[in-house]
Amino acid sequence: MQHSDYSVALIATCLVLASCEAPGSDELGESLRAEAAETLLPALHAYKESVGRYPGSLNELTLDMSWLPEGSTASYRLLDDGNFVFRFDYKPSWRSLGRPNCQYSSTTSDWKCYGYF
Repeated sequence: MQHSDYSVALIATCLVLASCEAPGSDELGESLRAEAAETLLPALHAYKESVGRYPGSLNELTLDMSWLPEGSTASYRLLDDGNFVFRFDYKPSWRSLGRPNCQYSSTTSDWKCYGYF
């Protein structure tokens, strides 16, 4: 391959990657985060307001988690400082090498999504 061929391949690769959506920013990822924000997070905060702490596990709550798509996994972890982390993964709406996962931290009150393009 000549130098100009490498340049063309590099430019093409950059254009393809630039058109990829960031993990969690596709329609399904945004919908799942919104559903968690409307159902799960208020239930966790209400539990803390009532009991004085976040639950040790999601089993302590009566929740309908049917909003998670089939094949998705979710986890909840109570941290030593009393805060929690909730995480889920899902199959994105675009072709992907992996499964994006989105994580909410009560410490920072924000979502971060990770994954492969």
